[in-house]
Amino acid sequence: MNSLRRWTLFAAALAVSTGSPASAQQPALSSPLSISDMMKIRHLHEVAISPQGDLVAIVVAEPDFASNSYRFELLTVDVASGKKNRIDAGTVTYHPCWSPDGAQLAFVRRTTGFAVSRYDVASGETTDLVTELPAAPSMLKWSPDSVSIGYLCRDAAASRPSESPVDAAVEGAEPIADRLFLYQVSSGKSTTIAEAAGHIDSFAWAPDSRRIALGRQPSARTSDNETDVWLVEVATGACRPLVERPGGDKQPSWSPDGKRIAYFSNDGEAAYFQPYALNVVDVETAEVQSLASAVDAQLTMIVGAPPVWSADGKSVYLTAEKGMTRHVYRLDLTKLECCQLSRELCIHRSCSWTNGRERLAMAIDSPEMPANLYVADAPDFLPRRLLELNPQVAQERLGKATTLRWSGASGAPIEGLLITPADREPDQRVPLIVYLHGGPPSNFLQGFAPEIASSAPQIGFCPVHVLAGRGYAVLCPNPSGSDGYGRAFREAVNGRWGELDLADVLAGVDEAVRIGVADPERLGLTGYCYGAYLSLRALTRTNRFKAAFLGGTFGDLSAVYGQTEVPELFEAYFGGPPWERREAFERCSPMRDAHAIRTPVFLLHARHDKRVPWSQSKELHTILSRVGTPVELVTYPRGDHTVLESRMHAETMRLTATWFDRWLKDSPGPPREADAAIAPP
Repeated sequence: MNSLRRWTLFAAALAVSTGSPASAQQPALSSPLSISDMMKIRHLHEVAISPQGDLVAIVVAEPDFASNSYRFELLTVDVASGKKNRIDAGTVTYHPCWSPDGAQLAFVRRTTGFAVSRYDVASGETTDLVTELPAAPSMLKWSPDSVSIGYLCRDAAASRPSESPVDAAVEGAEPIADRLFLYQVSSGKSTTIAEAAGHIDSFAWAPDSRRIALGRQPSARTSDNETDVWLVEVATGACRPLVERPGGDKQPSWSPDGKRIAYFSNDGEAAYFQPYALNVVDVETAEVQSLASAVDAQLTMIVGAPPVWSADGKSVYLTAEKGMTRHVYRLDLTKLECCQLSRELCIHRSCSWTNGRERLAMAIDSPEMPANLYVADAPDFLPRRLLELNPQVAQERLGKATTLRWSGASGAPIEGLLITPADREPDQRVPLIVYLHGGPPSNFLQGFAPEIASSAPQIGFCPVHVLAGRGYAVLCPNPSGSDGYGRAFREAVNGRWGELDLADVLAGVDEAVRIGVADPERLGLTGYCYGAYLSLRALTRTNRFKAAFLGGTFGDLSAVYGQTEVPELFEAYFGGPPWERREAFERCSPMRDAHAIRTPVFLLHARHDKRVPWSQSKELHTILSRVGTPVELVTYPRGDHTVLESRMHAETMRLTATWFDRWLKDSPGPPREADAAIAPP
């Protein structure tokens, strides 16, 4: 089949199955998507296809206001019939993992504590194998011979609370490491292995089950970017380094013949922002081959899942981002050629392959629809929707998503996702909210929630479709410093945060005004973490924005350096600590100019944020209050840098919408009934 024909079929399949504008039949639309509607969305969290490809296990999450969390449900879906079978519901469920024969499914669940459980397909019975774990295992894999189940978890002894009568914490204390445990199926016993390896962040069984490859870190510190590939002998527990060098080397994956291991690597560079490339190492000689030159330089590897070998060992499959898309790619190891398997402007998440690599299951979402379950078969891998989780969304009036392109401050092409109200007239100018992503190394994707890199929950800090339903356009730009456009683009902000990237953003606002979408007198600004920092930089440079909503913001870089869990990030971007790079740290700190801000600002922060201390928002609130600038500060008592409470998600969306209504609309009026309360009516 020629490429044009294949592309056309793929686009047609996606259009019909996602309800995109290309659909032949459009359902009658009811009302704009509300916050209440957002909090009824079910989220496809994980996907695992059986080795034979007949069943797909999925984890679905949905908001639970009674418990102020998300309720997880584990299902299997029959590929032939689409029939669903519920395995586990009402508990927190993670990491479904099939046995090699596809007869059993292991998974992690939490009731009163964490457990590794097993579901038998034939009998329908579920059995807890390992209980009372101190934390949720972060990875779960059967051995190829079905003798053992490996899992990563904190050491139980190290996790026990201190018996000291003084409730004190030691700053800088070593975090509890994740160890590799092996559960023996026959004996029912679980033992740890490779304790000398330190903290383990990933592992992979050799095809003969006799060895395990580890992604090993010296410590469990968040800022520790040093990861090496080690080997451990299952019979003896003896371990040794295979790839040991600066930077990250992680997510090992064995070739079918057991002679090579593919993994993601920083290619020996320890720079915090160094992109990952695919490497292959010979297990016997330890000779490393970097495949960076065989891959498009603009691709950003998704290292949350390991690379996958083809059945014949001649190719490796991987997931990567380019611009605002995320796709599945195949890298031919003989020809050193990389081709994109998936097509269309959509986001491919949580991909899972059968043993023979002839079938792929995946979560796919688009600007018009949250993630649904698809399967695709070789050789063309055209997607077929197997399960639609949120048919009600097709009945809602969503914003219209398009790609906006413009020239950046350096002349480089810049793009962003522009969402406009569905009922906007062609010549109608509407208030524009500029939504800035975190990072700096991050990017907006052409998905239902543009900044959400994982599959669930697809809520996001800024509910773009809710805001579009309230009459706003939303611009989500990928300025200099973003992922998905190559290393030079990513490093363009080194030592000058808030300079070139801010100029790119403001040029995008000018373009939205030029094409007649944005009302230049009604501009808003929002972002979280680095997006909030960049927003703060903008507010100290211009008064063109009439309102700002900032989450987890910061403005004094030296102060944040001294309190954050990732000081190495600042050293990497600025070439050293504040006492060595004082001029750059001070120049890029907007807190020193915060007294000049006249734009009304809403501040949101979690009090236990270890990435960005909430004292930064407190300081900004004090400054703005003293100079008479309208400002509000709301802090949440729980949660770290990421908050996973359903009520808090709903409340954040409500606060965002009402703040912009207050300052960007001539007559905002009372909040809509569906959005007035935290819980849906």
